[in-house]
Amino acid sequence: MASGVGRRDSPRRSRTRPASGHGATARPVVMHIGVVGEFPGGMAQVVNEYLHWSYANCRVVGVLSTKGKGDRLAAFRWLGCLFRLAAVRLAGIPHVVVVHLSQGGSFIREGSLLRFAAAIGIPAAAHLHGSEFQSYARSRPALVSKVLAAATVVFSLTTSTNQLVEDLLSTTHSRRRPRLVRVTNAVALPHRIPEKENFVLVAGELGFRKGTDVLLAAWSAIAPRHPGWTLLLAGPLADDFVVDNQIPRVVALGVLPRSVVLELQGRAAIAVLPSRHEALPMFLIESMAHECATIGTPVGQVSELLADAGILVDVGQEAPLADALERLMTNGAERRILGKKSRQKIRDHYSEDAVSKELESEWLSVLRRPATQGPAA
Repeated sequence: MASGVGRRDSPRRSRTRPASGHGATARPVVMHIGVVGEFPGGMAQVVNEYLHWSYANCRVVGVLSTKGKGDRLAAFRWLGCLFRLAAVRLAGIPHVVVVHLSQGGSFIREGSLLRFAAAIGIPAAAHLHGSEFQSYARSRPALVSKVLAAATVVFSLTTSTNQLVEDLLSTTHSRRRPRLVRVTNAVALPHRIPEKENFVLVAGELGFRKGTDVLLAAWSAIAPRHPGWTLLLAGPLADDFVVDNQIPRVVALGVLPRSVVLELQGRAAIAVLPSRHEALPMFLIESMAHECATIGTPVGQVSELLADAGILVDVGQEAPLADALERLMTNGAERRILGKKSRQKIRDHYSEDAVSKELESEWLSVLRRPATQGPAA
């Protein structure tokens, strides 16, 4: 998903509250290592949210380890992270390192940073991302177990991922057993919602995994009946995926700055993400915060997210998606009701105010609690 630190509808609060007293400079630092900045991907969105929130008991900083897929300088950034971790070990201020991992090269690259941090005595946690992490972990159980066993805490977005990690670690001979914690993605609520316009928005990588093929097929079936509506596609194209330019009123916007994606979410009447694989997509959370009527598929934790606040359609099915789109496009009252319910759902369960204190406490618990001991090697 298009991601990065961007302008909000109103100024964000400082990520730390003003320090006071002689001990203010000694507050623990929570260092997030991963994709940080104006780069595509849900991981960057999550980390950038953390960097903008307010915390009472710690400082939060981000360290860029990669710009994501195709980053030619990733090896140099990795080396820079090693030096940064070594410097942290010598610092007088307590640090917690939270390493953000997905699958493939990310797991190997950032996983080695997690193991290095733990090896030199820095309290470290793993934060798992990636819609296909579970299949990756099942295909490489020894590697995944070895990396995660170095963590004091493993954060994940879904109960099924937690269970998988627990099962993998139970088969290892490591004496270390990280504590497993399910966390939720969250956003700062925008203060102003502009007037909604007649367009459907999807943002993120466009391709088979995100169900873009199904969306385009559904849109082709209904678009001739709704000339006042447009489908906007924001984000990079996945490998070998092509958007048919013969489909009426489809606008492929490419990769956009984060601020532009947020502005589009504020104006969009409908947000849709018919993914085949997800964990807990930030695009849906942000769209709901912006009062979009939202359509998704029951993958990862999306069913829980959209329960009583959005519409779920079967994975990979064109007709149900077309029906859901047409239903919302022709019923402004339902769109408004779902938009209000969506924003309230985010406010109650997926907002900065709802989760930041608990999340801060979990990060700082890494300083206080060693990994539990498993069976002797």
